Amino acid sequence: MIHAKIVVDSSANMTTNAAVSSVPLKIITDEKEYIDDATLNTAAMVWDLKTYTGPSSTTCPSPHDWLNAFGDKPYVFCIAITSGLSGSCNAANIAKADYELEYPGRKVCVID
Repeated sequence: MIHAKIVVDSSANMTTNAAVSSVPLKIITDEKEYIDDATLNTAAMVWDLKTYTGPSSTTCPSPHDWLNAFGDKPYVFCIAITSGLSGSCNAANIAKADYELEYPGRKVCVID
């Protein structure tokens, strides 16, 4: 039985399995939202964005996304894109606080 889990945001480009989960970053335009997960057609996204002339933005995973990915493991190692580039690490820290409050005795280590 696996007692620990690794959770990363999609900037890590890791394949998910029983011990590793990934939470997606997103690119948003007025026309479409691109979710960086296994279903993303990267070539189509690049083409769409290359020809798109409107505003676009990015979003990091929410604390809720991180929390859901933690699952039910007593130990979680959470690796986020650097806090200097994204709010992903901050969202992971919020999820850590909620997780440890809801499940006393469980521990999350967020690595920036």
